[in-house]
Amino acid sequence: LDKRSGHYDAMLAHLIEADKLCDSINYARGQCNVLINWGNMFYAQQRSKEALGKYQAAYQCAVAHHFPSVARNAVQNIGSATYYERGISAAIEVYRNALEQNAELGDREFEADVLRCMAIMYNDSGLYDKARVQLKTAMGILRELGDTSQQVYNYHVLATSYWKQGLRDSALTAVRTTIALSHAMRSLELESDAEEKLYSYLKEMGHEDEALEHLERHIALDDSLDAIKEGELINRLEIGYETEKKERTIEVQNLKLEQREAQRNILLGTLAALVVVGFLVYRDVSHKRALAEK
Repeated sequence: LDKRSGHYDAMLAHLIEADKLCDSINYARGQCNVLINWGNMFYAQQRSKEALGKYQAAYQCAVAHHFPSVARNAVQNIGSATYYERGISAAIEVYRNALEQNAELGDREFEADVLRCMAIMYNDSGLYDKARVQLKTAMGILRELGDTSQQVYNYHVLATSYWKQGLRDSALTAVRTTIALSHAMRSLELESDAEEKLYSYLKEMGHEDEALEHLERHIALDDSLDAIKEGELINRLEIGYETEKKERTIEVQNLKLEQREAQRNILLGTLAALVVVGFLVYRDVSHKRALAEK
């Protein structure tokens, strides 16, 4: 939420707090994720070198503790940061090294993710045939695993590859498949991106009416997504408000208890003083009466 709002100082404070908490309870997965989010903060600020350092630390943490899903996330981000810091060739080399290291582990999902990342780099380099070779292998792995939810990302990249190479019909088929898969897995964000892509393709081809339909769908999905994100933010704020309200109520109750205790102590002290004074007065009067009788 802090990153989305551009509140990087608040984000850094939360990351530092989270890191200390993870360290205090020995929560290794949490520490890995803190490092990734720390890198994401630097990446959003276009501080790619610092982002790269955090992503590499996250990857080492994930490998050391055998967290494959976290390692996959970290490697993808390492490649992206390397691309902006040292160029496409260096990023592809990062992915190749990751595949070599993964050969011993045999994590097929990791292999499919890295191959898709390599395909993106090849697309950006204009090596579309190489990109599709990587995608074909990645898609085959996911079919073997029966993982249709991740296949949507491959079709998204495949559509870009076809379009950039001028294979318009193939690109339209791939992006429509992306929309269908996104809708099936109820991912508003992916579906919205795919609808926007299809709109831009159709508009460029001169199919204005059909393009407008997909633009309207993109806007509707984007509005729904914003409403969900706003709802999440409101819920978080309400939770924070209720927590703060509860804490304030407890503080007020404690203060009242302290005041009552102080008042009780003052009252007891006053009563004790009156008893002492009364005793002294009584003793003085008794003494004077005894002297008068003598």
